[in-house]
Amino acid sequence: MSNFWRKAAIVAVLIRFLAATPVSASPVLEWSRQFGTAGEDRAYAIATDLLGNAYITGDTRGSLAAPLSGISDAFLSKFDASGNRVWTAQLGSTGGERSYGVATDGVGSVYISGATGGSLNGPQAGFGDAILSRYTTDGVLLWSRQLGTASADVSNAVAVDGIGNVFISGYTEDTFNGPHVGLQDAFLAKYDVAGNRIWTRQLGTKQLDSSLGLAVDGLGNVYTTGFTGGDLVNGTNHVELDAFLAKYDADGNRLWIKQLGQLVDTTTAIRSNGVTYDNLGNVYLTGFVGGEFAGPSAGVDSAFLCKFDANGNLLWKAQLAAGEGAQGQGVATDGQGNVYISGAASGDLQGPSAGLSDMFLSKFDQAGNRLWTMQLGSAETDFASGVSADFQGNVYITGFTSGSLGGANAGDDDIVIAKIRDTVPEPSACSLSVAAIVALISRSRRSSVRKRDDVLR
Repeated sequence: MSNFWRKAAIVAVLIRFLAATPVSASPVLEWSRQFGTAGEDRAYAIATDLLGNAYITGDTRGSLAAPLSGISDAFLSKFDASGNRVWTAQLGSTGGERSYGVATDGVGSVYISGATGGSLNGPQAGFGDAILSRYTTDGVLLWSRQLGTASADVSNAVAVDGIGNVFISGYTEDTFNGPHVGLQDAFLAKYDVAGNRIWTRQLGTKQLDSSLGLAVDGLGNVYTTGFTGGDLVNGTNHVELDAFLAKYDADGNRLWIKQLGQLVDTTTAIRSNGVTYDNLGNVYLTGFVGGEFAGPSAGVDSAFLCKFDANGNLLWKAQLAAGEGAQGQGVATDGQGNVYISGAASGDLQGPSAGLSDMFLSKFDQAGNRLWTMQLGSAETDFASGVSADFQGNVYITGFTSGSLGGANAGDDDIVIAKIRDTVPEPSACSLSVAAIVALISRSRRSSVRKRDDVLR
């Protein structure tokens, strides 16, 4: 084959590749559902199962599935892939309950965690106890566990490993395991599938500390994140509020801990709300920061996303700023290595703001490039607190609205769940003719000093 026709073959293959390559993807709202009572109803977390069902949890001050037991009740709702609400379970006592975390185990169980001001399973230990409850995918309560001290205790997150162990994290104002360090300590606890507590770990400084996010990877490593008002790592905390990320093994041994403000050498306040991991062992954090972090700040809180490797090394950071502030609340990854964060923005992130604050969902690639952002809002206040992604390119967010996003507003704040998917444009037809290809190659033969990649330009 002559050099001329060899080049022709290369160009032909290149054109076929470019013509078949998608230009970009854009998000489409598949459906949005809204429900509530005359009182305040809010969803704080979401999880999906292998069948495409979504589970959301939070609290209600009305009757979603049963008469209200106290000030507020925890709830758990299941939706199928088409947006039909399959069932709702309500959990409460006379003291008031809230659920902040939800997780599925892949074998037919759903777990929620939160706090109670009463007695769900045994006597109340103190001012408020952390709770963990296990349900079937049909909404049947299997068991509830109450974890408390003489002071206030709250679980903010729950996660399940591959063999059925369950982990919760949050904060305590007293002592679970070891001496109480300060005003409020973060804690991490492990349970077996039957609800037996295996171990508890406490993490704190002399200031306020709390775990807000939790994830367990395929190797059984546990990641917890949140905020600290002190120094959890060697050195001095030079910000009023700092985000932390800690890694534990399955036996509760702490492998490492990082403080984000110390890593990026900033004096601005940082808070981390969510954590997840990918198939390569990398870890992602989202939350909000009070100033410049990875780009210009709008002068108020900005949402952020950070990527760490399995050893706790910070790989990159990204910042999302809106006119009146933005906060990252939930983070999730899909099977292709993309990362999604959800939260609330008071201003324009991508497109005009609809109201006082909007829900937002942003997609990033593995390198930290923002691919797109969707804002979803009413004329009132809207807040996206949780996000979950399945392996079919679907992303689910949940939160609450004081307006109308998927139906008429029932009262105060209503619960919202939405399903978003990426759409890929059809491959564009190639407009280059054979004559154009020949002319292109002929130009490349006119000079022997041109680089070999000139034909690609």
